[in-house]
Amino acid sequence: MNLVRDLKLPKLKNHPSRNRHPGGGKRHPEARLFQTSSFPPFSETGSASSPGSSENNVISQEIRDEYRRQAEAEKDQIVTSAEVEAAGILITAEADAENLKRTTVEEAKETGLKESQETIKQHITHLDELFASLTTTQKRCYQQHEEALIKLALACAEKIINREISLDETVIVDTVNEILREGQIQGETTLLLNREDFDLIDVLKPEILADFPNLTNLKIEVSETVARGGCILESPMGRIDASLRSKFEELERLLTNG
Repeated sequence: MNLVRDLKLPKLKNHPSRNRHPGGGKRHPEARLFQTSSFPPFSETGSASSPGSSENNVISQEIRDEYRRQAEAEKDQIVTSAEVEAAGILITAEADAENLKRTTVEEAKETGLKESQETIKQHITHLDELFASLTTTQKRCYQQHEEALIKLALACAEKIINREISLDETVIVDTVNEILREGQIQGETTLLLNREDFDLIDVLKPEILADFPNLTNLKIEVSETVARGGCILESPMGRIDASLRSKFEELERLLTNG
C-alpha cells in the first residue's frame, strides 16, 4: 500500500532562493526547510512549528486511521474466513457423526437381529426337544395305563366268570361242546378237565359222543393244571387249550397289541 498515493498527499514545492554570502562574492543556495501547504514547517529540532501543528496532527491521524481500517478489514476477513471454515468443519463433523450414528444403529440392529434369530432358533429347538420328550412320556404313560387297565379289566372279568362257574356247573358242558365243534375233532381224543368238572362230563359222555359221531373214542382225564370251567383237548390233529387262563392271556395279548 502506498500511503502517499492513497492519501493523496501534495508534492513538495521547490523554492530555489539564492542568498549571497555575507562577505560578498558568489552566492550559494542556502539550506532551508521545505515548506508545503500540507505540512507545517519544522524547526531545527524536528518539531513542527506552531502554525501548522494541528494540520500535521490531522495527517498523522489519517494515516493511523487508515492503518486501523486496514487492520480492522483484515481482522474481519480473518474472522469471517475462520467462521466459514469453522462452520464447514462443524457441518462435516455433524455429517460424520450422523453417518457414524446411522452405521452404528444399523450394525447394532443387524447384530441384534442375528442374535435374536439365533436365540429364537435355540428356543425353538429346545421346545421341539421338550415336545418330543413330552410326546414320548405321554405315549409311555398311556401305554402303561392302558396295560394296567386291561389287566385290571381282565382280572375283574376272570373273578366274575369264576364266580359264575362256581354257581353254574353246566358251564363246562358248553365249553366242551364248543371246543369239539370248532376243532372239528376226529378219531381218538383225550379231554383234560378240572377234578370238579370231571364227574359231570363223565356222566354226559354218551350224549357228547352222540352229538359228535366222528369221535371214535373220547377219553376223559383229570388235570391239576386246568382250572374249573376250562378244558384241554388232545387229538391226532393237535392240542387245543380251552382253559380260562389261556383265554384271558390271549385276550390280554390282543388288547395290549391292539
